[in-house]
Amino acid sequence: MFSGIIATVGTLAFSSNLQGGRRLVVDCELSFLDGVVHGASIAVNGACQTVEECTAGGFSFFSSMETLECSNLSLLRPGDPCNLEKALTLSDPLDGHIVTGHVDGIGRVLRLEKQGGSRFIEVSLPEPIRPLVATKGSLAVNGISLTVNHAAVDRADLMVIPFTFEQTNLASLRVGDLVNLEADILARYIERRLSIGGKPSLEQLLKENEYCLDWR
Repeated sequence: MFSGIIATVGTLAFSSNLQGGRRLVVDCELSFLDGVVHGASIAVNGACQTVEECTAGGFSFFSSMETLECSNLSLLRPGDPCNLEKALTLSDPLDGHIVTGHVDGIGRVLRLEKQGGSRFIEVSLPEPIRPLVATKGSLAVNGISLTVNHAAVDRADLMVIPFTFEQTNLASLRVGDLVNLEADILARYIERRLSIGGKPSLEQLLKENEYCLDWR
């Protein structure tokens, strides 16, 4: 479990394709690895990964085909920046929102504009995640806990404050880039519950009540 508050930005040092997935090595600040042991969980661009080994300059992990198909980890190349967050402990503050590290899909950056010191970002929403994203709700983008300014049917607008933009890999973002998206876990369960037994889906209820989403 994570909070979506990025602790540091690492750099992909090496990757190799293996049967059933891909092994990756990420270099990072050694202080980030304090307390990290074999088998620990680290969110890499928002995707929960299991540490296989701590190296001299970072850590290695194996990504399964499922993870690679659902996230942008398959697109990482040596030198690319990676958002990193260690799993929460019971004593950690929950400053962002509850993030599971299970990426729901990949969105594409449609717009990226500087507005004052902040950045306006518009991302596309893949179809499975669309019913789970609402205006003023939470959305993890590359593992970063962000508030949705406005949610349309197939896209969402976000405003990123200068600190978050500069201290994460959003600083290297360009229009057309692909980002990992994870919806609020509560929305997942509500949608699942409403979809069972012929009940209207969350998407249908929101549409009928004209709540949060722009259905024009």
